[in-house]
Amino acid sequence: MQWQTFRPSFLWTSHLYLYLVGEIALTLLVSIALQNPILLYALDAVFFFPVFAAHIYRQDIARLFRVASFWGIVKSVVFIGALLLSGNTFAPLVDQGRAYHTDTLNWILHNEGAIAHPEQFLPLHAIGVWRVVFSAMGSCGLTTLIGGSRELNIMNYHVAQLLQMSRHPWQTLLFAWPIWSLLRGWAYLALMVAAAEVFFVILRQHPWRWTAIRPYLLWGLLGCAVDAGLKVWLAPLWRVLLSQSL
Repeated sequence: MQWQTFRPSFLWTSHLYLYLVGEIALTLLVSIALQNPILLYALDAVFFFPVFAAHIYRQDIARLFRVASFWGIVKSVVFIGALLLSGNTFAPLVDQGRAYHTDTLNWILHNEGAIAHPEQFLPLHAIGVWRVVFSAMGSCGLTTLIGGSRELNIMNYHVAQLLQMSRHPWQTLLFAWPIWSLLRGWAYLALMVAAAEVFFVILRQHPWRWTAIRPYLLWGLLGCAVDAGLKVWLAPLWRVLLSQSL
């Protein structure tokens, strides 16, 4: 079927937001019912992929950023809320959740681990940037969305555990999501847009449009650089603020 004949109208109306809320809830319920950790992050990404690809194809990037932000916020709220209300009954399904929480809590309480040492986490950030670019270029962003959904689940698991042990939940909630992590998410999305443009050039033999790719590539790389700088600069203060809330 030609793309021109397949343009579901709901993608361009407010019904899209209802679709996203529904698929987030459905993913969570199906994953818990089947006790499948892969579905917990992969199904979300598969549902969101047509939204991502359609917006790239139509060059409606501003709306894509709004939709992706809405998706990430709702997914986080639903996931954290479900963990707290269920008493962590599906926590074992969160792939690498416990390991990440243990490592990060060790940094918060004792200032130990990779986050305390820029020479350890900066190379990992650089690897993450290139992984996003090349995986998005090879799959129009699908594999990157799957990986991003997994990372989001891990982070939300960590936030839920912090809230459960917190003496000052509102302060914990304010600082549990570091500002540099939010910036990195938007920077990665910009890189995915640029990489997906390359995918469409190759797949459909479109003319090379460097002017369309350049701003997102530059903004993405700049965002990742600022993310790393903020982490180096603010992590010590952020650790103190978080530890005081626990």
